[in-house]
Order: sequence, then C-alpha cells, then structure tokens
Amino acid sequence: MNNHFHLLISTPKEDLGEIMMHFMRSSTRALNLLSGRSGHAFCGRYHWTLVNSDVYFAHAFKYVFRNPVRAGVSDTVEEYPFTSLAGLLGLRPLGFPIYFPFGFSAYIRIPTDTAALLKWLNQPFRTEHLQAIRKALKRACFEPPKSGWKRTLEEMKAQLL
Repeated sequence: MNNHFHLLISTPKEDLGEIMMHFMRSSTRALNLLSGRSGHAFCGRYHWTLVNSDVYFAHAFKYVFRNPVRAGVSDTVEEYPFTSLAGLLGLRPLGFPIYFPFGFSAYIRIPTDTAALLKWLNQPFRTEHLQAIRKALKRACFEPPKSGWKRTLEEMKAQLL
C-alpha cells in the first residue's frame, strides 16, 4: 500500500508500544538509508485494535490480505509483492515466525491448503460485512457495531465453517 500498512501481531510477553516504537524507528532508519533521505518515514501514530476471538481474527486476517485488492493495487491477493502471504504459502522464506493465536475452535478454520486459502482470501467480503469489520477495527478492542451485528456475525461465521 502506498500510504499505510497493516500488521497482525501478537505480543504476549512484550509491551506493544515498545515493539511498535522499535519497529517504526528501525524501519525509518532502513528506509532513509536506502533512499538517501532523513527524517520521518511515517506520519502520525499507529492505530491498534485488540483482536480477542478466533472469529474476529479470521476476518481481520482476511481483511489485511485483501486490502491491496480492494485498493486496486493488485487483482488477486497473491499478486501483491509486499506481504507475508508468499511465506505462508511456502513460496519464499519468512524472516519471522507466524503464529495463529487462537488455534481456532472446532468450527472456525482458516483454510490450510494453498488452493482453498487463496480462494477464500480472493473472495470479497459482502459490503455489510466489510463495513462491520472496518468499524470493529477502529475500536480499541475488536467489537462489532451494536445494531445488526448479531445477524452479520452469524453470516460471517457461516463463511468460516
């Protein structure tokens, strides 16, 4: 993305603020070295949302990988080069561990085989689901909107069966 990035990270033993400070500082230094520039690489502070359920994590996971497709930067999720998806698919090495925090309940599953995962990720959200996820991600804790969410949540769970 040309104006922002998304991270889904788990920090069970560390302070998120410390991690983000280190990440933003070291990223800025690296970008400045590569570009021959100095100063800030990122505008403003980051925004975070606590995702505390397997259902919410699955939809945040898909939301992040679909972002370049929604923005018109790529036609499919696998075409976007600046993502960890190729590493998840085993197509290139990852420089960091991938951890799925919930182990997923018996009924919530992110597809594990490549074809099913890509099919799921490339399937757009329904408009009302996308709007609900966007609202939930703007809160400190991923919480769905109060009105109409129960039906939307049931529909979204059904997509993960």
